[in-house]
Amino acid sequence: MTTHLVIWALTIGAAAALQCFNGTQGVNSSSVTLATCDDNVVKCKSPNGTVVDNTYTTYGCGACAAEDKGCVDCDTDSCNKHTIAIVSYNCTMGDSQTTCQRNENENSTCFSPAKDYMGDDMKLKKGGCGSCASIGQNSTVCTDCVVGSTCSGAITNIASLVLVAFSLLAWF
Repeated sequence: MTTHLVIWALTIGAAAALQCFNGTQGVNSSSVTLATCDDNVVKCKSPNGTVVDNTYTTYGCGACAAEDKGCVDCDTDSCNKHTIAIVSYNCTMGDSQTTCQRNENENSTCFSPAKDYMGDDMKLKKGGCGSCASIGQNSTVCTDCVVGSTCSGAITNIASLVLVAFSLLAWF
């Protein structure tokens, strides 16, 4: 009986420490590396990949603190692998702005009808989130715009008119 207790105690004491990924959320997983945690650590933590615009960015050993709302924890080796963050951006849709979502590795892209589009596809006419390909359209009838560049749409068109007006004023 004593022999069994000694073997059991040695087995418990020899248990491998938990391994967790450590680092900070980035565009790729290269900023997150696997590390061995201290013996008393039983959880790993990471950003919750389902939270849009999550401000929590830490991967590491230990449980999430109660105030870290964008954090999730887990309790097996390597369970806190890099997740691709979901971010929001805005596109013009009809006469208003709409909130869109993309993963951190993609461009913030909006689509709108091509300048000379005369068709009756209402979705294309309104414009919106994503690329022309995402709605099954090609570049002859649809224009893609990466947010932050010169885009089509009501708000950008107004901005363009203002620039034209200022340009004309500069001539006089």
